[in-house]
Amino acid sequence: MPQFEIRQGWNPGAACGMRHYRDLPSAPAWDEACSSPADVAISGGAFAFSGIVLRESRPSVNTAAPGTSGAFNAWRVTCTDLTSKLDVACFQAYVVCLTHASQ
Repeated sequence: MPQFEIRQGWNPGAACGMRHYRDLPSAPAWDEACSSPADVAISGGAFAFSGIVLRESRPSVNTAAPGTSGAFNAWRVTCTDLTSKLDVACFQAYVVCLTHASQ
């Protein structure tokens, strides 16, 4: 994992990095969460095979405790079957998280 050092601001020397997590969704609307409540989801997405498209890909905005599904540290994805027009589980979901290293 690449680490970046912040050298300006009120806390010089604070480190941060980025991590990537992925999962196999089991529901049509899926919140892929970062591993730590202190992490922030900055990007994400999903993979689907032919005939299924990614319909929703956004930060989760549900009110939930940090570190749980729907918290600010998760990315929501939803896929749709083009034939049935119904929402279905994506084949893979991922989130990119900004992590804050302890000092």
